[in-house]
Amino acid sequence: MIKNKKILGIIIRAIGLVALIVTHPINAATYNFSYTGVFTVLDQTGNYVINSDVPSNSWNGTRTDISGNFTFNDATGVSTSTINSFMLFGAPISFSTANSIAIGDGIGSPGNLLVSTMTFDYDTNIGVPLDIVYDATGLFNALQFGMSVGDVISGDQLLDSMSNVLVGSLGSVLPASDGVTLGPLSLQIGPTPVAATTWNVSNPGNLNAIYPLTADTIGGSTQLSGLFTGLSLNLDIGDAGSMYLESIVPSPVPVPASIWLLLSGLGVLALKLNVKRVV
Repeated sequence: MIKNKKILGIIIRAIGLVALIVTHPINAATYNFSYTGVFTVLDQTGNYVINSDVPSNSWNGTRTDISGNFTFNDATGVSTSTINSFMLFGAPISFSTANSIAIGDGIGSPGNLLVSTMTFDYDTNIGVPLDIVYDATGLFNALQFGMSVGDVISGDQLLDSMSNVLVGSLGSVLPASDGVTLGPLSLQIGPTPVAATTWNVSNPGNLNAIYPLTADTIGGSTQLSGLFTGLSLNLDIGDAGSMYLESIVPSPVPVPASIWLLLSGLGVLALKLNVKRVV
């Protein structure tokens, strides 16, 4: 009897959710950011590999400043990002557009992980796969609070276009490479809205076959083959710099998709944001 009541309760809640969607459909929005961040290479012991092309930058060559564009759809959990090319160890490195998807906690429960897959070209090495598992707590909390064009996610804070603090702490986490030191020097990045973790995917280059995730205690994506075999590459977004919201593009989600998204948990954020935007 108790089991039947639980099942009935689940059905009633599901019907209620469907009714909520029909009367108040989810409106997805794609948020388009420009960003600055840092790129870090760690060896098999977790220590820095110095980029000889930027020995005198603010990181003493341990990290390389990067920039690019980042988009996120608040209903589907899908994002894309670009990284502007830069010099690394005497040669240019360029990246394909990265495709990402929100994956909860990575083991089937709610969470703030975002897995990103891309390729890079370096010297004569073409199309090398690179997958990074991020903790996007800061980004997701900023979106849940509600952002307007011109707002800025700066580390752990949400600022408006005039640099006034809208949220003092977004819960942004520290990147996995944050605690690495260079001798007596502490070169911490600080809280980051989209921070590289120690997680690695099972099958690099394939978002449909990333599980199970494994952690090796070293930040970033460990390269399994090629020129950088054994090295871990980190791309942290919005950490040393910021994520600037350039535009918001709304697009309604069809009701069947809305139902699937809400029942799967991916549409909850979009529903909250939609209610906040229209109220």
